[in-house]
Amino acid sequence: MTEPTGWRKDGPKDENQKNPEWWENAIAGSGPLDHPDFDDDEEPPEHFVPQDPGPLPYISPPTVLGTVALLAGFWAILWPDYLAEWLFISSDFVMVLGVVSMLAGAVTLVGRLRNPDPDEETDDDGSRV
Repeated sequence: MTEPTGWRKDGPKDENQKNPEWWENAIAGSGPLDHPDFDDDEEPPEHFVPQDPGPLPYISPPTVLGTVALLAGFWAILWPDYLAEWLFISSDFVMVLGVVSMLAGAVTLVGRLRNPDPDEETDDDGSRV
């Protein structure tokens, strides 16, 4: 498309000249504010607003201790020489400590699992609708 002579891309050179019709339509075309459905007095349509999240759950000390024991035992089994050198004990003893630590941590964590109460009337498994 070629432009009329004497016109720049940003409009007429003189203020007295009128913009061509295609320029007026391109610049002053309908936009979101000119849309007939838009009204400044109307409120936007309602949408779902979720509840504020509750506080983070409290982590009990036995749970933290069981997790630390499990991870420390895993670390002691993977790198027994490093821990044996740091504690000045044999690496075989560190391996035994690692296994005992992992077992103690696993027993602590599994023992803290809650069993469902069979007498409870509402068995919803924590679901909410």
